[in-house]
Amino acid sequence: MADEPEDDKPQPPTEAQLEQEADPDQAVFAEQAIHSYATWALDQFRESLTSTLDNFGNWVMSQGDAEMFDNGAFFESVGQVALGQIMELFGGSATPIGQAVYRMVGGSLDQAVRQEAEASLFVAELSRTARDACWYLRDNLSGILANQWDQLRDLAYEGSSEFIPVLHQLGLPLAELDTATLQSSMVGEAERYRASVPREQEAATKDVDGAKEADPKAEENQKTFDDEEGQKQAV
Repeated sequence: MADEPEDDKPQPPTEAQLEQEADPDQAVFAEQAIHSYATWALDQFRESLTSTLDNFGNWVMSQGDAEMFDNGAFFESVGQVALGQIMELFGGSATPIGQAVYRMVGGSLDQAVRQEAEASLFVAELSRTARDACWYLRDNLSGILANQWDQLRDLAYEGSSEFIPVLHQLGLPLAELDTATLQSSMVGEAERYRASVPREQEAATKDVDGAKEADPKAEENQKTFDDEEGQKQAV
């Protein structure tokens, strides 16, 4: 009989498979450890993230010229800054978790830019979206990381914590958020937008003034026309 192809021959069980066969409960314990750590990290992160976004909304409303921020141009600019910062916290859009977050937050931001009329409502919607994204990750982590789940579970066997750094490499944010960076980035964008508004208003004022300067000439032409018409009627 011809030898069986190498690929068709039965392969010896891996070390992880042997451990599972020896103690099936280890798979359950490993998954519990992964979910437990991810839930803890996401809960801490969510509280810091939403608090930072809410604080930015309060900063906007505390400004004496807060009404200038109530327009879509500002929503678009500050929303893109916030999205960029948030994506960095999730490891970028190339990570499996980052991809899931981008679909949620990016889509909601686009909708809020079109629908909201006040900056306070826009920022509140951004905060709510970030909160919901964290909850979604918490409840659907194994599905989002379906292609990496077996690897993570193997790393969590026998109470090992080797899965933790790998989980963060896949996009899980750190529990401790650098709130100062996110806050300063959004405030900086608001200040940049504010600085651009006077120049736009100045340009609009010049257009109005130019129209006013043309008024005397228009009045003179009108007077000449009226005089000519009067002379024609007199003849």
